[in-house]
Formats: sequence, structure tokens, C-alpha cells
Amino acid sequence: VLLTSNSFCNVIIPPTRITSSSSTLIDLFVTNHDESNITAGVLSYGLSDHLPIFMFVNQNIPLKETTRPPLILQDISSETHKKFRENIITVDWSHVLRSNDVNECYDLFLNELKRAYCTAFPYKTINVNKKSRKPWISRLLLKQIKKRNFLYDSFLKTRDEVQLREFKKFRNFLNTQLKRAKQRYFAAKFDECCFRQPEIMWKRLNSVMRNPNQDGIESMTINNREVSGTELSNKFNDYFVSVGNSTYNSTAINNFTTCNETIFLNPTDEGEVFSTFMNIKNSRSHDCEDLQIGPVKFVLDLILPCLTHLYNLILSSGIFPKRMQVAKVSVLYKGGDRNDLSNYRPISILPIFSKPIEKIMCSRLYNFLGKYSLLTESQFGFRKHRSTETALLVQKELILENFENKLLTLGIFIDFSKAFDRINHKTLLDKLKCYGIRGIPLSLLASYLQYRHQYVQIGNSPSNMQRISSGVPQGSILGPLLFIIYVNDITNIETSAKLIMYADDTSIFFSDSREDILTSKGNY
Repeated sequence: VLLTSNSFCNVIIPPTRITSSSSTLIDLFVTNHDESNITAGVLSYGLSDHLPIFMFVNQNIPLKETTRPPLILQDISSETHKKFRENIITVDWSHVLRSNDVNECYDLFLNELKRAYCTAFPYKTINVNKKSRKPWISRLLLKQIKKRNFLYDSFLKTRDEVQLREFKKFRNFLNTQLKRAKQRYFAAKFDECCFRQPEIMWKRLNSVMRNPNQDGIESMTINNREVSGTELSNKFNDYFVSVGNSTYNSTAINNFTTCNETIFLNPTDEGEVFSTFMNIKNSRSHDCEDLQIGPVKFVLDLILPCLTHLYNLILSSGIFPKRMQVAKVSVLYKGGDRNDLSNYRPISILPIFSKPIEKIMCSRLYNFLGKYSLLTESQFGFRKHRSTETALLVQKELILENFENKLLTLGIFIDFSKAFDRINHKTLLDKLKCYGIRGIPLSLLASYLQYRHQYVQIGNSPSNMQRISSGVPQGSILGPLLFIIYVNDITNIETSAKLIMYADDTSIFFSDSREDILTSKGNY
């Protein structure tokens, strides 16, 4: 009476809770829609002692296409790896080894390698509409799930008390098995890593806690208009490139550390190239040349002479190949308004052949800087035998020492926004020259920095290529070292303070017995 007097009605008719002795309608859909446009009912599913209910309302509203486009993936398997190796064996690399021009040599090498790569790893189309089962659900568990559903259907038909008890017993047994299977799966995943590998640990945790709504981006509403495809990729690329604009300050050089010695980049050999390449982490990402690092490692011994020749050309000529300076950028949602470009982080995927030469250059630069003690002791980021733990230990010891000496401690914690993106190239090159990086090594780093390009790819839609005029490459090997060189002389600004830095995170500590003096120092 209450429903009908207010023009409402219940559209669920069958009972929703059934026992051996009773059938009751407890779960309802109450609506004021025209019943002729409604389809409703009860599902036979023994997930709980209440049956699931459903309702469809025909509103004649056009729905968006929910079918996801098929994935187009390369067939990378053990068989195609063998095919790739067979292809590489047949290649004549003599024209690559004869070339003494860096860009020509790299072009010739890439063309031969990609020809063998593309024929070995063809693309295939995968339908992604079918929902895959959870990785801990085995075939046996699938059979048991079907058995549970069968037992429940049998009970609904007969209302037999014995069949109900049999169903409940098996359902409880299955729930326990499902819970244990899930626990075993994640326990095994975490056993594969340890607490000394925080990166892998976080990947495992994110796979458990990840919100599926954070995966991928297909469209955005910008200026009250839906943007997708190549247009959206271009919007992101324009934004990411503009964020890092910086200006040159000619007076900054006055505070630079100077070194009268000059670095020499020793040539590399096949042994160093091989070990350096093999130590690079495997990734399923495809770079701007559509190459994956795993298959290349599989044939590394066959292409080693070419790579060694190419890398020595780079070190001796002071020219970084143009095709090694292209970054493929994907977009990661951070949080907040999904239609705000600033709420997305760029993830750069660099050419796989640039990382080994960057590591080789990096080792020579670190050795030179360490030999002449050019890096401040206050920097704990991206340096051997230093970490966030050692930085925290130094901070703790400072505070304890002040406490024992009856001194107060004032800490100011600074995080520079877009710090890696805002490095001015000319200022950095001036600083490198002061630090003893001159001649060909300086020309090489200038070439590495000043001719970089990037494009954003969302799904199968790449943006236009744009030049990057400032900053150091995200995700690169050399980038972090160049950054800590860039901020190295920040300790020269305030000598009365103790600075502790981890890359762009800077902590400034002042000590004094009087609070008013501490406050004055902090506000200076």
C-alpha cells in the first residue's frame, strides 16, 4: 500500500531466499518506471543464501561502444627467438664496421637488425573482450566452481534438505580452497623478491592494490570538447614539452666548483659492452624503433662487434646518434581530475641501444668526479654506497649530536617542482666545463642534450615529434648524474647550514641554542 500510494512498485516477483522449508521475497527493486519497459528477475547463483537480482530499464539512450579494440602484439616466444637468431647469423655486417660516421653507422646497423627482427617477430591480433580468470584460479578450482553451481541448482529444483547441506558443505570447502590459492599465489610472488629489492616489492604491492580505473586513458574533455586519438597525444606532448622551459643565468657560473684537470673518455671493448648490456633490466616495453631488449640480448654475441665499433665512434667523435635521442612517452595517471593534463606523469622509454653507451659514459664520468672529489658529500642520490638510508642516518646523527650538546635543530625540507625538466642546457654545459669536462667529452654531452626529441603515444595514436629544449632525459642513465652535477654547488650558498640532498630532495638543518636565532637563520 505504501509503495502504490506513492506510484512505486516492486518488479521482483520470485523468492530471493530459499531454504528447504521456506521461500521468501526479501530483496527488492522498487521503481516508478513503466513496468512494460522493465525486465527483471532472479539469478540462480549460490554465492550466498540470497539470490542475486537484476533489472534492465529500456530508456532508448544510445550507449557508447564498450567493446575494446583488439590488441596488436608481437609474437615473442622461444620459437621466434630462435628465428631471430637464425636471421641475424645470415646478416653481413661488413658495411657497418667500415662506416666511420656515427649517424650513418647507427642507421646501417639498425636497418639490418630491424629487418631481421620484424621478420622473426610478426604481429598478431588478440581479442581482449573476454575476461581472463585470476592467475590463482587453476583448472581444478574451475571444475569445483562449476560443481558448486550445479549443487545449488539441484537444491533449487528439489528443495531437499540433504542436497542443501551437501551444497553448503562443498561451498564452504571451495571458499577455503579459493582463499588458500590466492594466499599461496601472492606468497610465492613476494618470495621471489626481498626487502632489499624495494622496486620489485612495490610492483608486487601495486599489482594487488591497483585500481583498474587508473589503467590507460582513451579520451579527455578539454574546453568542453572530447579529445582522443592523435589530437589527445599532441595535447599531452605540447604540455610536457612546455613544462620544463628554463632561462640561462650568466652569473650562476661565479659559484661553480672548478677543476684544472680534463677528462678523457677511454675507448670501450667487447667485454665491457657485453657486461653492460646484459646488466640492463629486461622490459616488455617497445622503444621508438619498436624493439624490445630481451630478444636483442638473445643475439648480443652476434652483434657485439658492431655495437663496440659504434660506441667507440661515439666516444671518439663527440657525436651522439640522432636516432638514439628520440624518447617514446607514455602517460600515467597520478590522481585528481582526469581531464587535467597536469594530473598525468610522462613515462619516457628511451632507445635500448642508448642505455649501454650511457652507462659506459656514466662510469667514466663518475670515476673522474670521484678521483678529484668534485661531488659534494651532502649528495646521497645516485651514488655508490649511498642511499636514502645513509641520508637518514646522517640526519639522525646530526639531531642526536645537537641534543647531546643542548642545541636546537631547525629543519627545512625542499622538493623542487619539475627539477629534472627545468635544467638549462647552457648552464649545465658551463658547469661541466668548469668541472674538467672539456673538448670531445663536452661536445658529446652537448650533442646528447641539445638535439633530443620526444613523442607521446596513447594506445595506437602517436603525437607529432617535438624537440626538448631543456631538462635531462627522464628514465635515462646519464640524466641523474647530470642533475646532481647541476645542483652540486648549492652547498656553497649557505655555509652555516648542514645540507642533506637526495637528488632534488633537499633538507637544510640549522643548529643553535636560541630559538629566535634559529628562526632568523631559517628566514634569511
